[in-house]
Amino acid sequence: KAGHPMLSVTIDQRTGTMQVTQARWERTTGSSAFPGIWDIPITWTREGED
Repeated sequence: KAGHPMLSVTIDQRTGTMQVTQARWERTTGSSAFPGIWDIPITWTREGED
């Protein structure tokens, strides 16, 4: 796939939920619409949890 994945993360401190969205970023054009997605492993821990 051309470009690189750019992730945006929003965390609701009240509920502890996290929303992750993905867009394609290209050095020459910046962010752009892209119908595909990358499989990106994500690990999330909160303070005080193992």
